[in-house]
Amino acid sequence: MADVTVDKKRGATKTKVPAITQELKTLVWTNSAGVRRSALRDFLASGANGLLPDGGAKQAGGTAGEKRKNTVIEPIYVRGAVQAGTWREALEWPRDDWYPIAIPPGDPHGELSRFGLSVRGPSMNAVYPDGATLICVRFGDLGRGPESGDRVICQRHNPNGMIEATVKEFVIDDGIAWLWPRSYHPEHQTPIRLPDLPARSDELAYLLGDDPPDREAEAIELIALVVGSYIPE
Repeated sequence: MADVTVDKKRGATKTKVPAITQELKTLVWTNSAGVRRSALRDFLASGANGLLPDGGAKQAGGTAGEKRKNTVIEPIYVRGAVQAGTWREALEWPRDDWYPIAIPPGDPHGELSRFGLSVRGPSMNAVYPDGATLICVRFGDLGRGPESGDRVICQRHNPNGMIEATVKEFVIDDGIAWLWPRSYHPEHQTPIRLPDLPARSDELAYLLGDDPPDREAEAIELIALVVGSYIPE
């Protein structure tokens, strides 16, 4: 009889663990943003555009003066990670693993859809150390392609349908496009040369040709612009 009771408790614990984990992620965000948890729940269940510092919801519309007066805190969800040398099926994690972060107001890209990615490993540690969070906007939402000096999210594809997601600096030097890892680590010093500049700014996929730096990869996409970052203490 005692074994049955233990099994029931174990089953109940497994059922509750995902909910407890999500509650802890919510608690971390609301504490850092200074927002009540009940206000966040109301916001997610409503059609509001954001949260005000007092925890109230910001509705659509309003005058320009009112919009400037109200500092809006909007949750941005960290949806996945970038890590050089790691091949996986998708950039984004399962939705249950996403977690919100608070960022300061004033982002000029605030009207666009943004998402967060966690940095893992040393491949860009001269700029983004391991554990940093990147705030990103897809080039499709920006309405332009990458420009020299942009830090971009890249997806390399291999013949097996796997991807490697990384962050690199896009550089055009003497008409040649490169993806540079800004890193102090000796294993991350070699740039990727892109075959040629696209004819149109919305062409963001490149074939790596017959002799790519990594023979596992046959194509690369530049999918998003890094518009901000958060580095924990």
